[in-house]
Amino acid sequence: MLLLTLGALVAALGFSLFQVPYNIAAGGVSGIGIIVNHFTGVSVSLFYLLANIPLLLLGFFYLGRWRFLLTTVIAVVLFSVGTEYFPRILPQYMSEYPITDNVLLAAIYAGLIGGI
Repeated sequence: MLLLTLGALVAALGFSLFQVPYNIAAGGVSGIGIIVNHFTGVSVSLFYLLANIPLLLLGFFYLGRWRFLLTTVIAVVLFSVGTEYFPRILPQYMSEYPITDNVLLAAIYAGLIGGI
């Protein structure tokens, strides 16, 4: 459970620091969330959470495993909460010490952090 929590929060940190600010829509529900946010202003974290609900239910009905559902719900909620709150916690730090202004480097960093 500790690794699940750590993994979801690290992924949310990389997503919040590099993909969302530069509008890098890599794919999946989070990428669609960035596109929806760009055109409508709907929060990426809220879209991610709401769009995953039917996918979680579909996965449960096809796989029928409570453990899978529980761990996936925990990961989705932690990623969504991290995506919502990391930009609120880190803006002063990011303005004082920006990591990069280059979109290509931001994409590479997002991939590296997401791959961890």
